[in-house]
Amino acid sequence: MILAPRHTTFDPDPKAAAKQNGENARDIRQAFRLLDDQDASFAAQLASLSYKQTFGDGVSTVYSFRHGLNSLDVIAFVYEVATGTDVPIASCIRVDENNITLEFTVGVGLSANRLILVKP
Repeated sequence: MILAPRHTTFDPDPKAAAKQNGENARDIRQAFRLLDDQDASFAAQLASLSYKQTFGDGVSTVYSFRHGLNSLDVIAFVYEVATGTDVPIASCIRVDENNITLEFTVGVGLSANRLILVKP
């Protein structure tokens, strides 16, 4: 025996449907506002865990940076901006919780390198 599907018709009250749609739209807007707030908070947290600076004057081999990460536990990465190649750091001195000094074996070209500090 084959049963035919039952069809029901739904004829909502237009005013009630409009009210429900408005409430749904309001709820969706509120959810997006919460997500935006969380994204901003997350971005702020990430920013507080890293520091970036392009540097180089064409002559110096020693550079000091004030990073403001409030920790001696920072990891330093340096790369050449033009090529993306890692640049070896000869010496990395954590002066205090907010300052670091890097030394290189050769002079760094004018704004040629990029420092990235990460607080684990």
